[in-house]
Amino acid sequence: MKKIISLLLLCILLTGCSSEQSETSVSSDNVPVTTTASAPVTTKKEKPKLSVEGLEIEYDGEDIYVYIPADYTDENIGEYFRETEGIIYVPDEDSMFCVENRALYSKDMTKLYAVPAECEDIIPGGSVEPVQKCFTVPESVTWISPNAFYIITTSRPLINIYLPDSITEENRKELVLWGGTYVHRIEDMK
Repeated sequence: MKKIISLLLLCILLTGCSSEQSETSVSSDNVPVTTTASAPVTTKKEKPKLSVEGLEIEYDGEDIYVYIPADYTDENIGEYFRETEGIIYVPDEDSMFCVENRALYSKDMTKLYAVPAECEDIIPGGSVEPVQKCFTVPESVTWISPNAFYIITTSRPLINIYLPDSITEENRKELVLWGGTYVHRIEDMK
């Protein structure tokens, strides 16, 4: 019996040094039998289920459609989707919103409400990883919602935002941005 216990302890010590999880048992023939547990299966991360009062949200593969009714007036709409990729805004034609290159603006293009990650441009010239992105605010815009810009959740950070002179310094300071985003004036770049 002492031999069997010694043999079992030796097997436990030897299999304990392995990186895999093992389970040792004794068969009816008093011979140690070792079985190896299988590796855990990982599943694909699912998109978050979003719910915002007054908005209809539908999922289609990688895209998330946000339908904005005519009576919706929350100018801080970008706040609800700033950490989610694949957002496509679809405003009712009678609403105060319009979409230009996936970004959400007022109909007269003077207010910028939301800039999904997909609106950002990749910096030309073959940047290194992670891919650096930039966004140029149209010159017609005079006000930007503080939470308009997508906040980084992937390896595609927004590095540079280019603002026209029509954006006040006070409005620029209100913007809530990822810590690695730099704000530049278009006029200063000329």
